[in-house]
Amino acid sequence: MVQKMEKITNLQGMLLEGCVWDEILQVLYFIDIEFRKLYQYAPDTETLLMMEMHDYIGCVVLEPSGTLAAALPDGLYRVNFRQKTAVKIADSGLEWGLRYNDGKCDARGRLWVGSMEISQGEHARGKGSLYCIENGFIRSRYPGYTIPNGLCWKKDYKTFYHIDTPTRRVDAYAVKEEFVLERTGTAVDLGGVQGVPDGMCMDAEGKLWIAMWGGGRVVCCDAGTGSILRELEVPDRNVSCCTFGGKNMDMLYITTARDETGSGGEVYRCKLQVRGEKAERYGK
Repeated sequence: MVQKMEKITNLQGMLLEGCVWDEILQVLYFIDIEFRKLYQYAPDTETLLMMEMHDYIGCVVLEPSGTLAAALPDGLYRVNFRQKTAVKIADSGLEWGLRYNDGKCDARGRLWVGSMEISQGEHARGKGSLYCIENGFIRSRYPGYTIPNGLCWKKDYKTFYHIDTPTRRVDAYAVKEEFVLERTGTAVDLGGVQGVPDGMCMDAEGKLWIAMWGGGRVVCCDAGTGSILRELEVPDRNVSCCTFGGKNMDMLYITTARDETGSGGEVYRCKLQVRGEKAERYGK
């Protein structure tokens, strides 16, 4: 039984995104890309802390030492949230006008992260790329995306799932070699669902949970059959990202963004009967 959707913030943020759960510290990290802020939420004490960054934060991922790696337009930064410090550890190589977007680490500790044009429009189509970054070096780059989002791997890490938001689908890729992906087809077509797919996570059973921007919902999908299994309604229309967390990894945390009416820019959670798995860490 799904518990009631609970709002845990009152931020009135702009573009909340990139939620990731630290199972060691038992805290949730998330970002506000437009307001250039990084947040830490501790559910045990209901404490919300914030750290400002100097530019757009595309994503943050965990590191083995308890620090974070944050992808900013000019490079990758090591963030010590407790000390409120950020030290550049790698240059980005992105062209002017681009920023990083969604990113996650694979089982070997490599960061897979997308880039997109900051000023979206028809001219932005195909200007983004998907990168694989290891130890601060770009190992591979896949161009031709518009808004790269929603990265997940099957447990055996032989299949990679990825969203390019305007296509309204989840594509499947075979992981051929260390840094080599080969698209094998569409895993889930979301053309019939309200909104467009944004962030995505996977539960322990291999089902995909997808935030639907403009749709006010998170949908659960079976990547094997392409079917939509269930939908969770979210109070805000622009649902941007979701991740599993909590002591039992059965709490789904959901971020939203502000819409044209001024609603949104908050974090929600609801307890599910399925569990997620811990996030992989960069450079492990």
